This record gives sequence, structure tokens and C-alpha cells, in this order.
Amino acid sequence: MIGVTPPLLYGRAAERAELDALIEAAAADSRSAVRVLIGEPGAGKTALLGCALARAAGAPDTGADPRCRRAIGEPAVAAAAPPGGAGRGGFAVLTTRGVPSESRLPFAGLHRLLRPVTRLVGGLPSPQRKALGAALGQAEGPSPDRFLISVAVLTLLSELAERGPVLALVDDAHWLDAPSLDALAFAAARFEAEGVVLLAAVRAGHPSPLSGLPALPVEGLTPGACDELITSRAAGPVATAVRDRLVAHTRGNPLALGEVVDALTPDQLAGRVALPHPLPIGPGLERAYLERVSGLPAPTRSLLLLAAAEAEMDAGTLLRAAAHVRIDVSAIEPAESAGLIQVSEAGVRFRHPLMRSAVYQGAGLARRRWAHQVLGEVSGPGDRRPWHRAAAALEPDDGLAAELEESAGRARVRSGYAAAAVALERAAELTGSEPARGRRLVVAAWDRWLAGHTGSAVRLLDQARRSAEAAGDTRMLGEIDFLRGTVDLRGGVTGDAYRSLVSAAGRVEPETALRALMGAAEAASYAGDDRLLAAVARRAEEAADVPGDRAALIRAYLAGIADAVGGDLPRAVGPLREALRIAERVDDPDALVWAATAALLVGDDALAHALPARAAAIARARGAVTAVPQAVELLVHTELWSGRLAIAGANALEGLRLATDTGQLNCACHLRALLALHAAIEGDTAACRERARDAMTRAREHDLGLAWAVATWALAFGDLSQGRYGEAAQRLARMAEAGPGQGHRAITLLSAPHFAEAAARSGDRRRAGAALARFRTWAETVESTWALALVERCLALLAEPAEPGDADRHFRRALDLHARSERDFERARTALLYGAHLRKQRRRGQARHHAREALEIFERLGAARWEERARSELRATGETVAGPGTGDAAGLTAQQLQIARFIAEGATNREVAARLFVSPRTVDYHVRNIFATLGIASRGELIRRFRGGRAPGS
Repeated sequence: MIGVTPPLLYGRAAERAELDALIEAAAADSRSAVRVLIGEPGAGKTALLGCALARAAGAPDTGADPRCRRAIGEPAVAAAAPPGGAGRGGFAVLTTRGVPSESRLPFAGLHRLLRPVTRLVGGLPSPQRKALGAALGQAEGPSPDRFLISVAVLTLLSELAERGPVLALVDDAHWLDAPSLDALAFAAARFEAEGVVLLAAVRAGHPSPLSGLPALPVEGLTPGACDELITSRAAGPVATAVRDRLVAHTRGNPLALGEVVDALTPDQLAGRVALPHPLPIGPGLERAYLERVSGLPAPTRSLLLLAAAEAEMDAGTLLRAAAHVRIDVSAIEPAESAGLIQVSEAGVRFRHPLMRSAVYQGAGLARRRWAHQVLGEVSGPGDRRPWHRAAAALEPDDGLAAELEESAGRARVRSGYAAAAVALERAAELTGSEPARGRRLVVAAWDRWLAGHTGSAVRLLDQARRSAEAAGDTRMLGEIDFLRGTVDLRGGVTGDAYRSLVSAAGRVEPETALRALMGAAEAASYAGDDRLLAAVARRAEEAADVPGDRAALIRAYLAGIADAVGGDLPRAVGPLREALRIAERVDDPDALVWAATAALLVGDDALAHALPARAAAIARARGAVTAVPQAVELLVHTELWSGRLAIAGANALEGLRLATDTGQLNCACHLRALLALHAAIEGDTAACRERARDAMTRAREHDLGLAWAVATWALAFGDLSQGRYGEAAQRLARMAEAGPGQGHRAITLLSAPHFAEAAARSGDRRRAGAALARFRTWAETVESTWALALVERCLALLAEPAEPGDADRHFRRALDLHARSERDFERARTALLYGAHLRKQRRRGQARHHAREALEIFERLGAARWEERARSELRATGETVAGPGTGDAAGLTAQQLQIARFIAEGATNREVAARLFVSPRTVDYHVRNIFATLGIASRGELIRRFRGGRAPGS
């Protein structure tokens, strides 16, 4: 049991009750929770963390002096009796604190938080173990994916929670290093059923990755609570007017209120002597601290400044620094006696962060440089020494810049990209030559981008470009263009990305040039610009000497693309299928996604689904979080039209979440458009329109013709499903005629059967025939079974009414072809259309057979609107039809469907957690709910229900 006495808080009943409830739920029901305590300095955030700590430890909520602040940030993990004695084992408590001068040390805060439980790292899945081990400095190896580190943190805390609930406390989180904050934010957003409570205190007004998490505002105290605090701190009577003024001017800030009461004389408090002006609150509070420091002896002030300039002044560093400047270490005692600091064997701790700030900022530039010079000379080996020396430097110093570059390299190995960037930026400032400065700025920009700071990366690239131009360094300019194009490809305007990447291809080495050309092709495809796509595809031959299957796949893919957009479909098929053959030997997720695009273009549904599924599986197994959304884009498309509607929606939502988390905003836009198409197929018109509108807004801003075209297809298909054939035809006609940014050749081609259907049923046979002719040419060229089935269906719709036998013949051929393909949704739509045709021919018995087939498929797929249309058609044939049914997977959430699918494939709960980037305990929780929803009791039943990984209801 942790020996903790909670601080006495005035007027915080609501905040304490909310935190107590979270702790109770974690102990009793294994429910996880996150709260970000947001408030001004001195509002009482740390005290609330202390109360939560005491509550988890089972201490009575009575309290002590309000100035009592437990040192949140000291490593601690302990088994404490859970509140009320309920639940599993006692709480494990982990704590950390952000320190300003440690904010550039990657994973310093996370290391402090996890230090008591690092023994558990060895039990994590291999990719997570290696990533977290590298981040915490326990293992060496290549830089791991920063998001994989976040997943490892989630898994580690979940593993710890297997033994009992976990309370993780982060004080001064706004000063935590960025990699630690990112990891905690990523994990916190996925807490669900682990029994982990994460509480983080953040100063108001500080942007943070935690800002999207549930917040608990910590505002000023009520007047009544202020009265209680004043009475407890004042040695004598306090005049009412004085109370009112103190409360008004402090705005109920408990630290400011307590400090100003302590600073006033009894006569001032009693109203016998006028109050000082201005009162020492807000900025004045820091001035008041500085005034208290200024009254100390000069040697004491010097030692205080040295302590303020160091992240955590340990005893050894304090002794060496004092000896170096020839000050007796006992000179620190007056500051300790004045209550400004606490000194122990561990080192020096300031009473409040504002005190540290007052000492450091109030010293002036020259004195701060002096402090850093001293610390740079007495610090041991490691990253702090060059940082202190860099803080003291005023002129270029190539040797020091090289040391900082080495420090950046050590940070990068641990995926501390933000810290590496800061080190390189300072190194660039200390670099004397333009070429070396530019090189360091380029690498710093890469680090900023990898850390998710796109704006900072672009700013550094602009600086690097000036250095490269001044030095006439063509290769560096190419590297700058390559990174700038990569940044724009993922989250900027596609035209900008294309121009930068094409420029880079002519200035860098062949291997990078091929990557740049592939990126430019991707940008042109996102934009829907065939002219640019053809131009860059033809340039792939320039990289013919680049070895390896990945390079060969890219060249084959781009060669096929060049022929396809040039109008030579027969010639395009050869290289595109060559790319598919090469893909059998490739295990690179990006290359497999490009191969999946080739499969889509040659009409191979099986490979168009298998390749992105394999890419996503490889990315998940390796923890390559950023690669998953790009694979999901292709995977969802094939899942939608093959009828895997539920799992398509689940995958799209997961991909959208990961794309947003990893800053891939253009990918996220495409996934929103695919979600609109998903809603249209399911028959949710409102959701379709909302998602399409969101996608189109982003697409318009960034020239994303692919996303715009998919969103347009979604809206048109929604019109088609509701019988608004004219509107559907008009939408698809405008898309087909649109230029880059609002149109896309591939989507125009793939949606042509729906265009032909809408035009035919609205009486526009000319446009229907033209759309079908283009699609038919492609379908016959690639010999795609599903595509030829849709050709026959359209021919049936275009058959002359006077010749019903022609329509019959085409419908029957369509159904025969559908039987040999996997597009169940389109098979059901063909059966429904044929049934309606037969009913109009008064052949009700035959019509009933096909309408019933359509209804059964739509029910299984969960396509509600189409299910109702099939039910209406059956009634029209004279058959009595029961109400809406429920598929075998009905009632499962999107995430539960994904979990069920992976379990049906044979994965353990732990393996499922690793694939979906959630915790094993969350998977356990959902598995129990899946069993309850489906009315089953074993994994064997689940596997049988989902038949080899494909949910009957999906």
C-alpha cells in the first residue's frame, strides 16, 4: 500500500468525484478512462493528481495542508488496495512529469513513466518489443515506426493491467517530450476495457497531442472555497473588502491566492494598511518569486540559476558545478530555508515550475549563457553536454554542430524524430558552411515530417533551399524537392506534389528517382490527371538500371499505366499482369498496393482483394502503422462490390482513423469517399450525403479527383437505389466530362454500368449506349467475368421492348457469368432487375424465383434499401413476404466484425490486438460481447458461423 496523504483541496468536490468514479470503475469493472486536467498554473491540477493517487492507494479523503504537493514524477509502482476492496488486484501506479529542459530528449517522459515496469517489455510481441526497447534505450537497431512504439505502450499497460488496475499520472504534460506525448496520446485514444486510468495535467493554452482526449477543466475556485483558503492561510482577521479584492484579482486561482495572502502583512489583510499595487498575481506572481530570490546572497542565486538551467539537477552535478565556479555547496541552504526549493540526495526540486521559470528568465541572457557554459563543462558524457554548450554558443562552431548531429542520430535511432530535428536545427545554426548547413536542415526537415510536424518541415525545407541554391548543390535541391513532394502527396495539393517529385527525379540517384516517379504517378492518379500520369509513367524507363523486384514491379506498373491512359488497352494488359506476377515475390506493402491497382485495372477481383489484404497484413505484422491506410483504400473498394459490406465499413473506419492519426489527409479523404459509397450501397442516404460532402470539401481544396469521383459515384448510386435515374445519370455524366480534380478515368470506367443503367431507365438510350460501349471494350479486353456479366445486364436493359426475348437472353447470360464471380451484390441486383422484367411479362412464377434469390443475398449482405426493394418486388409477384430479417452478423459493431473475422482466420486474441493496434484486453472484452450478441459459447462456433473468415452477414 502506498503511503500517501491526499492534499486538502478547497471546493473541488465535482472534480474529485469525477476522478474517484474513474478509479472505482477501473477497479471494479476494468473500465479504462482518460482525463486531461486543463488549467492555469496554480489552479490545483497537481493537487488533484495527488488526490487521485491517494484514492487509488485507498487513503481516506481527509487531507492535509493545501500546500502539500506530492512529487508527481518520482518513479513509483505499487500494489494498492482498490477502492472499497472490490475488483482484481491493487492499483499499479506509474507517474511522470514534464520538465522544460528535457522536452528535447526523446522518450524521457515515457522512460520515467515505465521505468518500474520495463521488465514487462520482454513479453511484448516481437515488433513491439524491439520498438519500445529501442525507444527506451534498451536495445539497438534501426529506427522503429513511432506509431509502433505507441502500440507497444498500449500493450504494455494492458499487460500490467492483467494483474490489477493501473493508474498513470502525468504532471506538466505540456513540457513532456513530443515522442512521449505522441505515444501516450495514441495509446490513450484506444483505451477501452483494460482497467487503465490515465490522468494528465496540462496548462491552459498549450497545444498538445492530448487535446483531442476527454478533458476536465480545472478553473478558479468559487468565492466560498476562496474564503476557506484565505482563512486557513491568514494568521489574523481578513477584512471583507480585502477578501473581495483578493478573490477578484486572483480569479480564484488557489496558488496565486495562497501566495498573495502569505505575502501580505497582518495590517494589510485586516484593511488597516493599503494593499500593494499591483498585487503579486498572474505575471506579478512570477515577479514576486523573483523578488524573493533577489534577496538571497549572490552565491545562492548562482546555484539556483544553475539548478534552473538543468532538467533535474542531481546531487553529483550540483557538487561539480559548485566546485567549478568555486562556490561552497552549502550556499544553497538559504533558498531551502526560504521554502523555494527542496534539496535531497536525489537533487534539487523547485517549489513550483513558476519558481524555476522566474529564476531562469529573470537572470538575463548573459547569466543564462554563463550557467549553460558551466553545465556544459561539468556534465557527464551524453546528450546534455552538447545541449548546454549549444545554449551558450553565440558564433558558429563546426565541432559543436557535429556533436549535436551525433546527438540527433542517437535520438533518431529511438524514433525521437522531434528531438533529432531540434538538435539538427541548432546544429545548422552553428554550422559555418552553406552546404553543411543545408544538409543538416534537410535531415531536420525529414525528422520533423516523420514526427508529424508538417508545417515545421516545410519551413526547414525553405531554409535548406536557400542554402542549396547559394552553394549550387543540385543533389541537395533534388532531395529537398523529394521531401517536399512527399509531404504534399500525403497531405497537400496534388499538383504541388507532382511538380516537386518530377523535379526531384531529375536530380537524385536512380533508386530515389524511381521512388520519386512512383510518387509523382500517385499524385497524378489522386488528381485524376491522365496527361500528367502518362508523362511521368513514360519516364520510368530512365530508372531501368535500378535492381530488385520492387523496382521491376514499379517499372512494369508504370509501363502499363502509360499504355492504358494512352488508349492502348490491349498493350497495357501485358505489363500490368507482369506486375502481378512480380508481386508474388514481393513483401513490400507499398509495392503490393500498386500491384493491387494493376489487378483492379485488369479486372482481376481475386487479386485486387488478395494483394491489399496481404499488404495490410504485412504492415500490421511489422507494426508499420502508416502503411495500413493505403492498403485499406484498395481493399475496401473490392470488398464493397463483392458484398463484404460490413467488413468493408469496418476496414474503412479503421483506415480513416489511422490515416488521420498519421497525418495522411489525402488518403483520409479517399476513405471518406469510400465510406460514402458504402453508405449508398447499404441504403443510408443521409450518411452518404454527409460523408460525400466532407470528402468533396477536402477534394476541392487539394485537387483530389479520385476522391471527388468516388464521392460522386456514391451520390449517383444513392440516387439509383431510390429510383432517381435522371439525377444519377446527370451526376455520372458530369463526372465523366470533368477534368482533373473532379473526375477520374478509372472511376468513370468502373461506374459506367451504373451510368448506362441510370441513363437507360431514364430514357436516354444514346448516352447509355455510349457508356456501355467504353466499358464493354475494357471488359472484353481484360476478359473479366464480373465485368462481362454487367455488360450483359446493361444489354438486357437496352433491349428493345418489342423484343423481350433479347432481354431474357442477356439476363440469363449475366446470371451465368455472375455465378462464376465473387460480386454477390451485383449478382443480386441483376436477379432483381430480371425478376422485375419477368413480372412485367406476366411470368410471375419465374419472376418470383429471381426476386427471392435477390432478397436472400441482400439480407445476407445487409443492404437494407435493396432488401426492401426485393421484398416489394416479391410482393408484386403475389408472394407473401415476412418482415426484414437479420444476418448472422447483425448487431456486431464495425470493430467486433473485424475481431470476429481475424478469430475465424485462426488468430489468437493477442494476435488480433497486434493487427488492429488495440490492447489484448480490449479484444477480450469485445470477444465476450460478440459471443453474447451472436448467442454462441465458443471460438469453434464463431469460426463455423463466419465460415473461413468471411462473415455471412458481411
